[in-house]
Amino acid sequence: MPSLTVLSFILLYLILSTFLLIYLQTLYSPNSPLLLTSFLHGFTALNFMISVWEISLGKYLRQVQATAATLHQRHGKSGALEAVGALFSLPLSLEEAVTLKTWHIVWATYSLYDNSYANEESFGFFIDVGNGWTTIVPMAVFSLGLIFGVGEANVAMWACLCLCSFYQMMYGTLIYLLSYIYNRRHDGFGTVEVVLFVALTNAIWVIMPLVGIGVCYQVLKTGSMEIVRGA
Repeated sequence: MPSLTVLSFILLYLILSTFLLIYLQTLYSPNSPLLLTSFLHGFTALNFMISVWEISLGKYLRQVQATAATLHQRHGKSGALEAVGALFSLPLSLEEAVTLKTWHIVWATYSLYDNSYANEESFGFFIDVGNGWTTIVPMAVFSLGLIFGVGEANVAMWACLCLCSFYQMMYGTLIYLLSYIYNRRHDGFGTVEVVLFVALTNAIWVIMPLVGIGVCYQVLKTGSMEIVRGA
């Protein structure tokens, strides 16, 4: 019998993965600025989860489209918030949680707010699927570098790789938000809904990449990882 819901699994994953990364940070780099590295590790843990979902979007687009059509018929714009509640309360077994296909439901539900995610010709679809495949490794390299260091000879390479990945995420998110607003996909929704499920969720991928870019710039400027690993 399922013992989790979608929401409880997401929270459990984020808490455990972030705590593990922070624990390793304090173990292997005890002089690190804890607040900064905690936020960065929390973001990389979150980004890993979303990247897996984005890969699911590309791999199971037809299922996304079919489920989205059902949700649009059942809920429409006026029932989008109800659909989000149903998604979060959906029972989930551990086996389902680690199955890629399961997470297509996230995009089918989000398509109530932005139907471009059920359209393989849209910018939103391609930027997110692309980010899913291309940001997992750089963000893993970033977190491992924070924890273990990368050696003096590799500092610049580490910072350049991670800076490019952070910039990619930030730029793609900004263009997506501009496209969402310009094409008035927010019409028909309440302000609170749009702020919660579109603006704030996407803002994370603007604010945290900016922090990451700042960290990488400082590392390149000084040639040292002192900003994230301490003296």
